Amino acid sequence: MPDEKFSRVFYYGCSMTRVFTPGDILFCEPVSFDAVEPGDIICIERHDGSRQIVHRVVRRVASPPALITRGDNRDTDDAPVASDCTLLRVVLVSRKNAPSTVREPVSHGKDGLLQFRRNQHRMKLKSSFCAVMRHFWFLAFWRKKLCVAPVPFRGQLWFFDGARPVARFLDGRISYPSLKDKLLYQVVLPPSLSSPEKD
Repeated sequence: MPDEKFSRVFYYGCSMTRVFTPGDILFCEPVSFDAVEPGDIICIERHDGSRQIVHRVVRRVASPPALITRGDNRDTDDAPVASDCTLLRVVLVSRKNAPSTVREPVSHGKDGLLQFRRNQHRMKLKSSFCAVMRHFWFLAFWRKKLCVAPVPFRGQLWFFDGARPVARFLDGRISYPSLKDKLLYQVVLPPSLSSPEKD
């Protein structure tokens, strides 16, 4: 299908880690509320003016009709998606470090749900690992300290190492997009933003 048939969405954030990374370009197609299946990844545009969200549909609710979504890297569901929301289904992704002509298909339906369950399991293992490591971070001498101010980027505050986003300031805490970033970097905040790290 030609590119003009798709809407392009620039992905940022860490709620869909292991599926997308910040900087990926998502190719989306319009989809009706009734055509969405559990396992699909959709871009949601609510009518309350809130920002777009790219998350996976985990189940449907019959009454009132709604979709329940969650990020693969999140442990709680989002607010229900009503039938009057504008929906786009993510079908292809262009990775930020890949040639611009390369498109990867995105899992949906039953395959998408299987991928979701795997990612949720990995997230729980990571959380358990981080809970143990939280007491030993002071031994991680190899972590690169970033003493930089966060930069506004798409409505959020991000910390960059050169051109690479490695952490963000969210809900008063530091959040790392991946365990790799957590292991390699330590963000040192200015006193005005000083807060604990978030796993």
